[in-house]
Amino acid sequence: MRKKLTKFLLLFALVTPFAVNSATVNAETTFATDTPRIEPRRPIIEYRYKLVKGYVYKRLYDATNDKWLGPWIKIN
Repeated sequence: MRKKLTKFLLLFALVTPFAVNSATVNAETTFATDTPRIEPRRPIIEYRYKLVKGYVYKRLYDATNDKWLGPWIKIN
């Protein structure tokens, strides 16, 4: 009886770390695939130009939100 108990405990001690390790890996991969990633991005801001009566003007434009940023500036 004692010999069977010793074999059982030895087998249990060898198998348990693998069972716990694989359960941990499965939980991590399930969590990683179920949650969407949110990545903040910079808005696309660029200068827009226009020509009025021989003068060039520029103005900042936020292309991400489709709005103007600031007034027209005469550059020549």
